[in-house]
Amino acid sequence: MSNDLTILIVLFLLFTIGSFFLSGRRKSRRGRITYLPQSAHYYANEDDELTDFPYRLKDSLLTPGENSFFLNLRSVVADRAIIVPQAVLGEIFWVHLEDKALLRGYRNKIDRKRVDFLLCDPRTMQPLLGIELDDKSHQREDRQTRDAFVDGVFAAAGLPLIHIPVRNAYVANDLVALLAPYLPRTGAARPLSPAPRVAIPEPVKAATNGAHPKCPKCGSEMILRTSKSGVTAGTQFWGCSNFPNCRGMVPYQA
Repeated sequence: MSNDLTILIVLFLLFTIGSFFLSGRRKSRRGRITYLPQSAHYYANEDDELTDFPYRLKDSLLTPGENSFFLNLRSVVADRAIIVPQAVLGEIFWVHLEDKALLRGYRNKIDRKRVDFLLCDPRTMQPLLGIELDDKSHQREDRQTRDAFVDGVFAAAGLPLIHIPVRNAYVANDLVALLAPYLPRTGAARPLSPAPRVAIPEPVKAATNGAHPKCPKCGSEMILRTSKSGVTAGTQFWGCSNFPNCRGMVPYQA
């Protein structure tokens, strides 16, 4: 009988000590909790909560300073280039990496950054030149860090980027001289129509050693693919391994 009583007492003491210990841990955790803002909880149920359409049209895509420069830029560029304002870097550049595990990280670094203006070839929409308007905000340290990164992206891709200080007025001749090296020439030398002819690559066979041809656009290895629709359904061709970022294609000869 005494042994049973002793066992019960020991079990009770162990239970009491365990409850006290767990209670202390819960209190210490509460002291370390960083509560999320209300907006974070709201967006956790985004599909259920965001059912309205509280959207309104902006007065302009550009600030007054940007719009003033745009009007001057349009008169200087004329029909030699298409002006794209607020161009997202993620739509201008693509990431070329052998290590696909790092792909998303490098994409995230550019997908929320913009360049004030992008000039594109009017026939092909190929980017020709990026333009950044530098106001007082570009003197901040964080902004200079951002500018240095964007400059590096453009330089790595071989696309020119120029910085122009914001002014109350712009001299047309100065803009003409600044942009001339990057724009197509006017006149018959660079007609807008007809569109330039594109050379069709010669068919390439599969190499006996298993090597694949290189993409004529980006230099990456190509993959033998089979067309699944249209009049060419069932036809094999070499497609770039970086598709859809690169759409290089070479005919396949069996």
